[in-house]
Amino acid sequence: MLKPTDRAYISAIPLSLMVILSALLVGTPSCEPSTYVLGRLEEESLGGTNGGDLDECHEVGESCAESVDCCSAECVREVCAIPVPSCRGTGSACTQSPDCCSLSCVDNVCGDSCVADGLTCDAGGDCCSGICEGEVCLTLNEACFTAGNPCLDNGECCSGLCDSEICSLASSFCTQEGDICTSSADCCSQTCELVEGESVGTCAAAPSGPSFCMAGIAGSLCEDCNDCCSRLCVPFGEHGLSVCALAKGCRQTGELCGDDLDCCGGDASSSLPGAGNVTCEKGSEEQWGICRNAISCSPQGNVCHIQNYACGVSAAANKCCGIDGTEGVCRLDEEGVPRCNGLGSSCQVEGDSCATNEDCCAGLCLPTEAAGLTCQTSGVCIEADDPCTATSECCPGLWCERQAEGAFGHCSEDDAVACSLEGQICDGAGFACCSGLSCESGHCRGGLE
Repeated sequence: MLKPTDRAYISAIPLSLMVILSALLVGTPSCEPSTYVLGRLEEESLGGTNGGDLDECHEVGESCAESVDCCSAECVREVCAIPVPSCRGTGSACTQSPDCCSLSCVDNVCGDSCVADGLTCDAGGDCCSGICEGEVCLTLNEACFTAGNPCLDNGECCSGLCDSEICSLASSFCTQEGDICTSSADCCSQTCELVEGESVGTCAAAPSGPSFCMAGIAGSLCEDCNDCCSRLCVPFGEHGLSVCALAKGCRQTGELCGDDLDCCGGDASSSLPGAGNVTCEKGSEEQWGICRNAISCSPQGNVCHIQNYACGVSAAANKCCGIDGTEGVCRLDEEGVPRCNGLGSSCQVEGDSCATNEDCCAGLCLPTEAAGLTCQTSGVCIEADDPCTATSECCPGLWCERQAEGAFGHCSEDDAVACSLEGQICDGAGFACCSGLSCESGHCRGGLE
């Protein structure tokens, strides 16, 4: 499947997930920085990753003019960086087109470029679509160009990103509706509709239902915060695009869910304000649905109306549930997402139900096997194989991989990267942000300075 660290995340763009270190991350001479590798803390220097001559090359974090200056053989924005796993380059082994950055897999070897839709081909591996039918590359989507096809502007591409006149999947951390996929996990909608008899297809539209957001699920491209179910539209990568943020904790109205327990207010047995006011609206045969509008007041953790935040005014309900019939308030969580709080100044202790991290007196608000979200003791980040609600909670380089059912998952070291992703810890903890992100108040945030 197309992992975010493979072509689905970086496509053929060399800088979209490359590690970049600021001078702040170099540390003092008396203290070597730590690095997080596959979810485990390693006390070692970050430099010299290619085994070169350290006396002649520049360490990671030092200035450079070109890649040959660096021990890591990677110079990003004039700073020596750690290269991270990506899609497979020209000459690498492959089994299908999506394995390759170029989307070309010929005779099990990645080629320089793929053959555009509608042009002559010998085999599926030649084609950007991965399918050759009657010696012509099949068009996966008639409405927009899928990744790898030539383009003139962003509007022509299903991904919303035309880079160097090629449609690229590097517009978001998940694949947009209508673009090429090999697994449902690739897609923002969590649904990949495969072409019959083939191993590739296109990402389906998000489920619909009664909500006050129109298809603005996490990872979708956005221009304004009110395009998003989370009411937070954040810069992503280096191409000037923005995506809808995924809020930690319970899923807000309009976001994907697999079960009522995924939704803010969906756990009717909890003691939180508004418990039972929201359900997961989905078809009887469907795996995914959306958290529907709240019945009555908006429950703990749900999106709400607030003014004078990053986006001005959030267009959301202005009636948060409180304790014993009182009215709650709207507050910003640590990510800047407006969320209902009906607990007042009180907080939940370990083992109590919660909707967001802010609800907990200590630790994080994390999923359990059978009890929904509860306050749990945690370190500065969640390690591999432990439960999570969002990638930003995981230790640097790990992904929060969703379970087969339900909106939550476990931090996974599969395709882990050697840098901190959006929202993950950085700087003072000795971790570097992936390129396109900057370290702000100890966490990596979107957008280049």
